[in-house]
Amino acid sequence: MRCGRERRAVVDAARTLVAEGLVVGTAGNVSVRTGGGEDALVAVTPSGLDYAAMTPDLVGLHRPDGAAVDAPLAPTSEMGMHLEVYARTPARAVVHTHSPSAVALSVLVEEVPPVHYYLALFGGRVPVVGYAPYGSAELAEAAAGALEGAGGCLLGNHGAVTVGADLGQALERARHLEWLCEVSLRVLGAGRPFRALSAEEMAEVGARIGGYGQRAPER
Repeated sequence: MRCGRERRAVVDAARTLVAEGLVVGTAGNVSVRTGGGEDALVAVTPSGLDYAAMTPDLVGLHRPDGAAVDAPLAPTSEMGMHLEVYARTPARAVVHTHSPSAVALSVLVEEVPPVHYYLALFGGRVPVVGYAPYGSAELAEAAAGALEGAGGCLLGNHGAVTVGADLGQALERARHLEWLCEVSLRVLGAGRPFRALSAEEMAEVGARIGGYGQRAPER
């Protein structure tokens, strides 16, 4: 099966989104870009298929212009957004969720407030784009524009999108973004002035956090 590893990774990520409550039903979508130039392909979740029934061979392979290469089912309705993100950013993976806190915060603010240094994981800011119908060119262009300078964004009255150098990073950012949105909701819900981190403080953390973490030694 062509691009079997990438297609399996898409299935695993989609099921993780359900298991962790970042999507419900068949909501949300996941993609990975592989290769480059004329050899570039995008593996993306199909539309409206229960994630429990999804298998790697049902994950569609498409060219960057959307043309199907090996796609038994129609791709996600947000295929245009994924392709636009790949066209305008260096991202190699895209994760779109309907996580509750992200949706709730998206109707309250124009940018995720800098209440915690985890915002540095996204380049120091997470913008909120205005509402547009799902699957529309307007939404695809707005999301891709917001992601040109950030690792994630919120879609107004809709959900969240995170990107990464690989699917693991995009998925981890989806988790962190939902956590940041939950913390922000609690802070805003307190109804009191809050201390926001300054641009200088965020930049200092950003310089340190990029190399944080370790891997277990191979046995």
